[in-house]
Amino acid sequence: MEELKIPHWEMVAGGSLGGMQALQWAISYPDIVKKACVIAATAQSSPQNIALNEVAREMIKKDENFHDGNYFEKNAIPKVGLMTARMLGHITYLSENNMQKRFGRKKQNPESKVETDVIYEIENYLRYKGDKFSEIFDANTYILMTKAMDEFNICGDNENDFQLILKKIKAKLLIISFESDWLFPSWHSKFIQKNAMKVGISSSYVELEGSYGHDSFLFASDEYCNIVENFLNFNDG
Repeated sequence: MEELKIPHWEMVAGGSLGGMQALQWAISYPDIVKKACVIAATAQSSPQNIALNEVAREMIKKDENFHDGNYFEKNAIPKVGLMTARMLGHITYLSENNMQKRFGRKKQNPESKVETDVIYEIENYLRYKGDKFSEIFDANTYILMTKAMDEFNICGDNENDFQLILKKIKAKLLIISFESDWLFPSWHSKFIQKNAMKVGISSSYVELEGSYGHDSFLFASDEYCNIVENFLNFNDG
């Protein structure tokens, strides 16, 4: 920004890890960030989040081709571990209602099975997603990204610490959650907004229906788009 002579960011926005970054940037760059849109995110990874990420990391590390992270030197890729880790992760991005509606207990068409031992459509879907992901993503990067999410904590030890940190923010905040998101349930977002209000930060909170679980933030609806657009365009002088 300094090189381009851009004086400020009109808005930073992101979902999931991107939402954590948007919140952190509002804290770290209070004189630059004017608005921050924090979507499907949290101020602190929960024990459940950390537990799920740890299982995923262990899946990768237990792959015989991981070689303590030095797999490129061995001309190998921990494909099975990364694929399985992604399958687990992908489950957390969905919602039970959406999986029930989309897959139910339907059996997979034999002609389109990704592997011969697949029985159900949901199995086939997860293996397909995991396989595709393992072809384009790096295992060490996956480990580091999940670790970054685990370590994200702007809450300190209690709400007083959190409020002291939030006081650094000069930006207006828009905080969005989705009712079907069980990875970062709505109470995570409500907690941010409640404490932001306590320290006088201009903030608003919206919970949207979204039937896709955590992945709902990736699916644009008219309501979703209008809320973000109105926040971006709003100017109270």
